[in-house]
Amino acid sequence: LTGPILLTGLAIAFLSSALPYSLEMIALKGLSRSTFSILMSLEPVFAALSGYLFLKEDLTLLQLFAIALVITASLGSSLTAIKKTQAV
Repeated sequence: LTGPILLTGLAIAFLSSALPYSLEMIALKGLSRSTFSILMSLEPVFAALSGYLFLKEDLTLLQLFAIALVITASLGSSLTAIKKTQAV
């Protein structure tokens, strides 16, 4: 391990996990739960899009279908939770 490689690894670790997590926690304070959960369900889409644009990764039809299922499940969960809280 050399200094530049270690610093690069630390920068990547911070920018890929600590910073996004901190920003999500800040956003959670200012958004409703349903809005936040819907935005979180879109993360697989943005991850797939980033992989396609920056890494030239192609997704298979099965992977695209899996992403669609994750988003659908999250949206369905959020929308039914909204209806339950409004009914109470």
